[in-house]
Amino acid sequence: MAMNELHRPGRTLRILTANLYAERLDVGGFRELLKDLDLDVAVVQELSFAAAEVLGGVLPYGMLVPEEGHDGRGLALKAPAEMERLPMTFRDGLIARLEPPEWPGSLEIINIHMANPIMWPPWQSVRSRGRQLGVLLAHLGSPGSRLVAGDFNASPAWPVYRRLAARLDDAAVLVTKERGGRPVRTWGPTPSMPRLLRIDHVFVEGLRPLDTRRVTIPGSDHSGLLVEVDLG
Repeated sequence: MAMNELHRPGRTLRILTANLYAERLDVGGFRELLKDLDLDVAVVQELSFAAAEVLGGVLPYGMLVPEEGHDGRGLALKAPAEMERLPMTFRDGLIARLEPPEWPGSLEIINIHMANPIMWPPWQSVRSRGRQLGVLLAHLGSPGSRLVAGDFNASPAWPVYRRLAARLDDAAVLVTKERGGRPVRTWGPTPSMPRLLRIDHVFVEGLRPLDTRRVTIPGSDHSGLLVEVDLG
């Protein structure tokens, strides 16, 4: 069964987070993938100019910030929403605020790409990640309906993940607790190698995740994570 043949309840959103691996992405394969997924929202990291053109053609609203290399990012939407940046010392986050009547409910979506923990010099990486995390946690503030997704460059064993999981719910963990099994890994050293680490996450608050699944991103060393959430 294709993704777009699944039942879509009226208050359900389908959201993909994916690191696109910059210029290494198979842009043609990515175009076909987007057609199949029937997305409401795409949260992407390492967004190239070619990938931004494809993504914007499928999901025409939101904010795309393509760049050469690893710093491009985007929040692409099927309908209009208020957009803003979350200022950070390393890479800014992106925020979309979904509201009726364009959307079936109110929801804040945040795109985060944490600094790589193995950047040189190592103390610079530790400082950048700590500052990014501090800004994000300060922004979260009081409880609300929100989804925080992206490439956190942190497995569940790392402090970044543990601090966020203490504040928000990991959608993959919630779904697998209901169904059994374990959340899938999302990163491997090359596009063709097995996935070794789970470093791409979707955290939720005030939402019920109905499903999560791993999605192959053609040409990327990351797998995408597709989540369906119930705004009710």
